[in-house]
Amino acid sequence: MFSSLVFFAIYVLGLPRWLIMLFYGILLLLIFWNLYRLLRNNYIAAKTEEKALQVFKLLLKRGFFVISDIVGEQVKIKNEAWRAKDRYISHIHSIKHEGERVAISIKPSQCGLYVNINNPELCRKIISSIISQAYLNNIFVWIDAEKKQDREDVFRILFFLKSKARNWRGDNFGVALQANHSDARQFLEKYLKFNIPVRLVKGAYTDGDLKGPAIDENFYNLVDYCDEYAVENPNAVFLSLGTHDKDLIFYAGNSVKEFQFLFGVNCDLAEKMVKAGKRVVIYAPWGQNAGAYLYRRFREGIRFTTFFLFLRNLWSGYRFRKRLARLS
Repeated sequence: MFSSLVFFAIYVLGLPRWLIMLFYGILLLLIFWNLYRLLRNNYIAAKTEEKALQVFKLLLKRGFFVISDIVGEQVKIKNEAWRAKDRYISHIHSIKHEGERVAISIKPSQCGLYVNINNPELCRKIISSIISQAYLNNIFVWIDAEKKQDREDVFRILFFLKSKARNWRGDNFGVALQANHSDARQFLEKYLKFNIPVRLVKGAYTDGDLKGPAIDENFYNLVDYCDEYAVENPNAVFLSLGTHDKDLIFYAGNSVKEFQFLFGVNCDLAEKMVKAGKRVVIYAPWGQNAGAYLYRRFREGIRFTTFFLFLRNLWSGYRFRKRLARLS
């Protein structure tokens, strides 16, 4: 089709080749730009905090809980890491009146983990400041999953905070755990041992040693282990599932206390689960750096289906936005 149009323009209309190629280049840029805008509007809750807070209120009205995520990661400059801390602490004071219904999500790489790879002290200080402020305002903090190479550093930081907590009890934070690593159970056991809540996800990066069906199998095994652990430890911390896979969701046992969905993805199922009495949390990213967030999501191509997952949910996400707008 494209080659036919070029042939027609050059040999029938007599236009120069460079002009035709320039036209089609601009056309392709416009198509990709509008696709990006469509994805951004569907999967990013808002550009500004003011608009994000409005979206949160609408989600709460529909019976959801919310995780607020200020987009941004891979910070390698010290001052930028401190600015991220200040943004989160300011945001905590903006949402504190919602109490337990709105949590926040932070990324160690956003908090300075990569400023000095050999010394995560800066990251520990920043995460400690955010978590302690969140505790004082009755807000839960989720630590997002990072790359495989970062998991041990993240565990050491959280273990330190759990064991050395002075300004808080150390019970207002949890961590994401990726099932695309074959050694995920080792980390799960450590987190449960120290009573740290876990959000179980398939995996946000492609550096896991498991692929395809092996990830699902590991996911099932980790849920089974949590169920067994909950029977022996009835007062154990809760497990959260962060997945849009219906089979994995319906497999969830008694240890699973909540289900987390990305904003704009599988909205119809999320609403049905709320009506069924389930605790459903919407992970709502917001901020100016939407491109970095979408890029990270598209890198989740463990099965090369993430991009199609987002495209497939454009219509349902659009209708979900409309239903939210009617509540305003």
